[in-house]
Amino acid sequence: MKRSILLTVAVLLLITVTASAQVKPGIRPFVKFSMIAMSLNSDEIQDVDAGFGFGFGAGARIPLGESKFVFLPELTYTDRSSWLRVQEGDRPGALIEQFELQLKHLEVPLMVHWNFSRAEDMSFFLMAGYVASFLMDAKIEDSDGENVETSELETLNDFYSSISLGFGVRAGVVQVDASYRFGLGDVGRVENGGDPRMDAFNFSFGIIF
Repeated sequence: MKRSILLTVAVLLLITVTASAQVKPGIRPFVKFSMIAMSLNSDEIQDVDAGFGFGFGAGARIPLGESKFVFLPELTYTDRSSWLRVQEGDRPGALIEQFELQLKHLEVPLMVHWNFSRAEDMSFFLMAGYVASFLMDAKIEDSDGENVETSELETLNDFYSSISLGFGVRAGVVQVDASYRFGLGDVGRVENGGDPRMDAFNFSFGIIF
């Protein structure tokens, strides 16, 4: 029920932003697709591999006066994962099992771009901002792709936040950027993994209308 309400609010927010972009001069809506590499970082995690995922969403470019700064509120859906290898017991030669933690989030990135250079039709920018992430779904799979039923999923936090830093280039209506997100807290308790922080590398491709 809570996720349905959250999704409804998100859709209404997206409609409002898009409608505003149609009537206010200078505000331009955009859509984007992202490739994501997520990693879990914790002193208690001994062996972890970054997993890959994707994201897609929309937002608006809002110029801040006559300056080189642009504000970009976004609404995105992300699906990402990370691989954990867990040793059964402490004895030498103990069996090592591999699990994949999959997380689906509805995210609200609030980004600011600084257009520091122009070359003909191209614009280069640095970007920074805050990202609020709301957990929509989570599951753990073993190396055979089978779901693992565990109470650990109930300990995952419904809300997670991070700081995003990156750079990019815009050419006409096309925008490409790369950023790294630093988690500001833990994603919740993960079996044999402590309270890991979730970091992620994002590569995004966008179209501006």
